[in-house]
Amino acid sequence: MKKLLLTVGLVVGSIATGGYSFAAKSQDSNNLNSSKQATDYFMLSLLSDKVNEAVSNYYKEKVSIGNPDSIFIKYGQYTNISPVQVFISEKGNRLKNSFVVKVNVMPQKNGILGKDTITFGVETKGDIQIRMLDYKHTALEDKK
Repeated sequence: MKKLLLTVGLVVGSIATGGYSFAAKSQDSNNLNSSKQATDYFMLSLLSDKVNEAVSNYYKEKVSIGNPDSIFIKYGQYTNISPVQVFISEKGNRLKNSFVVKVNVMPQKNGILGKDTITFGVETKGDIQIRMLDYKHTALEDKK
C-alpha cells in the first residue's frame, strides 16, 4: 500500500511540477497552485522520516518538533522554488533512479542554520527504495 501511495505521489508530483506541459494549460492558476501545494505536502509527508534523518546526520543532532532546544525544519520558505521538486526518468532524460526528488529545507535552532537542499533517489521497480543522493548546505550570509 505504501508503495502504491508513493508511486502515485511521485507521478502526481511530476505532473504538478510541470513534468507535463498540458497540466499548466488545462487548469487556471489558482487550481494549479492549490494542487501543487497539496502535492508538495503529500510528498513531504511521505519523505519526512528520510528528510529528518538527513538533517540529523548533517548537523549531528536529532530533529525534534516542539522542543525549542532542538533542530526543527521549515520547508522551502526561503526561495521562490517549491519545497519539493520531482524529476521523472523518461525517454530523453534518463536518470539513475525512477524518480529524483529535491527537498528544500531551512533547519533552525536558535535561528536559521542554513538553506539546505536534500536530493533523494526513489526506485519504484520492485520494493520502493529511497536513498539520499546529495545534501547541499548553503550558509546564510552574516548580517552586520
